[in-house]
Parts: sequence; C-alpha cells; structure tokens
Amino acid sequence: MLIELFFVFIISMNSHSAELPNQKIDTKIEHHLEKVFKTTGWYPNLNVKVDEGLVILTGKIDSLEKKQWAFDIINKTEGVVAVIDQIDAHLTDGEIFKPAQTEVEKIYESVMRVWPYIVSSIILFSFFIFISFLAKKVTRNLLRRRQKNQLLITAVANMVGISFLILGLYFSFKTSGLSGLAVTLLGGTGIISIGLGFALKGTFENYTSGIMISTKELLRIGEIVNINGFEGVVQTVTTRGTTLMDYDGNNIVIPNSDVLNSVIKNLTRNPKMRTDFSVGIGYEDNIDLAFQVILNTLSGLSPSVLKDPEPIAAVDSLGAATVNLKVYFWFDAVQLSLVKIRSLVIKNVKEALMEAHISMPDDAREVVFASPLKIQQLSDQDITLAQTVIESKKSQPVPKVKIDLDNEVKEIQKQALTTPTAEAGKNIL
Repeated sequence: MLIELFFVFIISMNSHSAELPNQKIDTKIEHHLEKVFKTTGWYPNLNVKVDEGLVILTGKIDSLEKKQWAFDIINKTEGVVAVIDQIDAHLTDGEIFKPAQTEVEKIYESVMRVWPYIVSSIILFSFFIFISFLAKKVTRNLLRRRQKNQLLITAVANMVGISFLILGLYFSFKTSGLSGLAVTLLGGTGIISIGLGFALKGTFENYTSGIMISTKELLRIGEIVNINGFEGVVQTVTTRGTTLMDYDGNNIVIPNSDVLNSVIKNLTRNPKMRTDFSVGIGYEDNIDLAFQVILNTLSGLSPSVLKDPEPIAAVDSLGAATVNLKVYFWFDAVQLSLVKIRSLVIKNVKEALMEAHISMPDDAREVVFASPLKIQQLSDQDITLAQTVIESKKSQPVPKVKIDLDNEVKEIQKQALTTPTAEAGKNIL
C-alpha cells in the first residue's frame, strides 16, 4: 500500500514539474511588464496577459508613440514569442496629424539647409540672362556692319544668346549642388537629349531650314514668290515657317522644311515678265500687214511695253473662220500690273486692227430660231431716223479712260510689311 502511494506521488510531482516551468515564465513576464508599465504611469488602462509566451494586450492607449514604446519593451523582454494587439487606440487630433507634421518639419529643415545655395544659383542664372541679352545685342550690331541679311543676323545672334543661357544653367546647377544634373545638361543626355531628338525634331528641322533659307537668300521680305502653288508676298521667316500674304490679304504659313525642299518661283528677282494673248483675223486679210499694225501698236505703248526684249507676233493656228495670231510682249512686273497692262495692249491692238480695216470675224455658227422670223420692211422715214441716230453717235467724242497701270501687288506688299505678323517677324528665328 505504501509503495503504491509512493508511485502516485512521484507521478504527480512529475506532471506538475512538466507544466510548472512554462507557467512560471509566463507569470514572470506578465509581472515584469505590468511593473514596467505601472512605473511609467502612461498606461493606466492597459491590461497585459501572457500565455505560452504570447503577450496579449487589451485596454486603451492615448498615443501612437506610447503604443510603439510599449511594443518595443515587450519585444526586448526575454521569453516573448509574439504580441497580440487588442488595444482600443484613442488618438487626439494632434496625434492623427503627427506623421504629416513630422514630414513637413523634415522638409522645412532640408529647405533651410539648401536655401543659400538656391538663392545664389538664382542670382547667378539671372546674371547669365543679362549676359545672354547683351551678347545677342552686340552680335547683332557687329553683323550688321558686314551682313545685310536680317534673317541670318537674327539667327546667329539668337544662337550666341542660347549658348550663354546653357552655360548659365550649368553653373547654376553646380552652385546649387546639383552637379550630376549639370553634367547631364551639358553632355546632352537624359530627358533633354530625348526631347531634342524626338519631341523637338520638327522644331529643329524648321529652325535649321530657316537658317539655310536666309543664308542662301532664297527669299527676301517683300518679294513675290510661288511656293507649292501658294503665291504671295513674303512677310517673315520665323522658327516655324515662312509667312506669305496672298493677293486676297490672307496669311499663309509654310513650314521652312517644305520651303527648302520645294520649287520656289520668285516673281521679283527678275522684274521682266512676258505675257501673251491671241487674236484672230480673216482669211482674206494680209497677215504681214496685221503683224506690222500689232508691232507698231506695241511700240507706241513704250515704256509700259518693253522694247528689249522685243515683242513678237506669230501665226499660232488656222481656225474655222480666222487665222489665229499669237502676240508676246514683255513688261516690268514689279512696277506694272499683269492684268492691267494686258488689258491695255489688247484694247489698243483691237482698235488699231479695226482702223487698218483688218477684220476679226467670229467663228462660223449655225443659229436656229425657235419660231418663224417675220420680215418687215422699214419705211424711208424709219431708215432716215436710224441713220441720224448712228451718225450722231459717231460724231460724239469718246472720252478717254485714264488707265492706271501700277501693280496692285504694291498694296499687298505694303500691307505685308505693316501687319502685326510682320512687326513680330522683326525678331525672327
């Protein structure tokens, strides 16, 4: 009996000894944490329970910082496996905005550290802006003494100014401590090089084309040109394109790259222009006599019709009822209007041929009347009255119409050079 009681006691002691160590450790951790939290006085409503090394926190904490501090203490305690957070955190408005306030304070401290460098870089860049403006002005004045091409002068002056601006950016970045960005800017890599290579491809193409147009003097302001079927007076050549004003007063902007690669018809460089018209005379008329009458008429219109090169009269074709003559003559297209001078010549040739009794018959045609014609014989009195009216009209002097032969393009040129577009184009390229 005693032996059985001894074995039961031994077994019970072993079972208690197997459970006791974990319970003691949990109790020890729990008492330790409660003592620490009580000592701080920050956690009056915090409850701590430890089970199998797991620390279970319940209750309330009024600050994120206090909560974090409590977690740090628990994690540093020996024997703690993990923390189970069941805390009901009640934060004040100040605690809610505390993270944002912390970040703002960090930014403010960073700005206060670098603001002297920023101010010095701004002052340095402003100085280079002034130097750039001064360099452009000096370059423009120096080039004007040797070069009359305003487009080329402005292009070179702007390139000099841009060079100083790039140097200003480089030194400004260096002063502000952004050395890496300064090297990238000067080396032409990164975002700037990508933008220049892709996004600004068309801009640089038009810019360089504008410089080539001005260098080769393909166009001059005030000239009359025809580009890709668009005809007008040259107003400006800008970084984007060439602006023309057509004869209706409309502005036409053509990209410089298209201008450089197109056929340009310049109507002003050589003021002499040739035009022509046709006139038909009867088969019974003398062709040589008609030539003489026409050429004498054109000679009498000098200096509006130029004698050098000489006018030409030639047989063009044989029509159904007429021998068709072609008349060519030259005039000063800068001073005179093509429409007006051609009208004057045709009018004078027609009158001269009629005075020389050279007929200009119409083509033979068949006229069909819808209703039968009534033939009525006029009385002698009616015939006499009609003859009197005709004779009276012949005896009346025909008033001479004064024809202004000035080129109407002059007005377009005047408008082209005085419009806001032309004024803005003075600072071209």
